[in-house]
This record gives sequence, structure tokens and C-alpha cells, in this order.
Amino acid sequence: MVRPFYDPLVESTMDIQELSNIYHQISLSRTRIQHSLLNHYLTLYFPEMERYLHSTRAEWFCRLLLKFPTPTSILRYKKATFVKRAWDIVGRKVCKQRFLEEVYEIAAHSIGLPVALKGLGITTFKLQLQRYLELSIQRNELEKMAESMLSQRTDYQRLRTLPGVGPIISLIKLLC
Repeated sequence: MVRPFYDPLVESTMDIQELSNIYHQISLSRTRIQHSLLNHYLTLYFPEMERYLHSTRAEWFCRLLLKFPTPTSILRYKKATFVKRAWDIVGRKVCKQRFLEEVYEIAAHSIGLPVALKGLGITTFKLQLQRYLELSIQRNELEKMAESMLSQRTDYQRLRTLPGVGPIISLIKLLC
């Protein structure tokens, strides 16, 4: 039961391995922060917003929470003013007006803790949101780097031809 050793420097896979390792570490960090956001911060300050986090690529969600972290941060505005202020934050949505009005109504009936917007708890919540966004940016940069580095490799091109395998999935499979 012996596997042959392939020297990464000789095989020219050292950079791919390094890219894979840092991608893995960034993904782990993002997952930890996401769990912290969902299981601690949102549960305390705005539990109803959890239903809108459908994807790990929903950076608009964090940007919205950075601007409006609690129901009181939304309710301090009239509905029309809130919709206007949040319009550019949520990105492209099919029914953006209805969505933002729904968020406003949810904030009006929220069971989140009524904490001060300048309190330490909200400050730490915003720090976690900012860290999540920073890691998302780093992950996107790594994906672009990997795409440009691997686009000429035949094994990467072959993997991309499989049905249901997109650039991100094939990157992860090839790098891991």
C-alpha cells in the first residue's frame, strides 16, 4: 500500500496547492463567521432576518445588516425613506420594492432585543459582518486567480465539461 510521491515543485503544482490551502482556510473562516452571525447575533438582534440568508454568496445581506443591524435602525425611518435608503444595498431583486417593504413590516413586529445602535453588542455584530464581507472579497479574488491559472490545464477543462460542474465547483474539486 504505497502511493508514489510527486514533488510539487517538479510537477509544477506547488502554486495550485498553496491556492487550494488558502481557499480552504478562507472558506473555514467564512463558515465560522456565518455560524456566529446566524446562531448568535441574528438570534439576539434581528431573528426574523435569518430567512433571507439563502446563499453563502449573499453579500447584499451583510451590507443591509451593516446599514440596518436592528429593527430600530429600520423603524427610525418612515417606510418610504427606508426603501429609498436601502434600495441600492440589496442589489438586483425581482420585486425589490415589495421585498424592502416586507423587511420594514417584519422590523415593526420583530422580537429582537431593543439595544442601542451605538452599543458594544452592535459594534461587535458589525465587526463580524465586515469580516465576513472581507473574506468574501478574498474568496472571489482567489477564484479569479485560480480560474486564470487553471484555464489552460486539460484536467480542469475536462472537469468543466461534466454536467452540473461549474467553475467554482470544479475549482474546489481540482484544488482539493
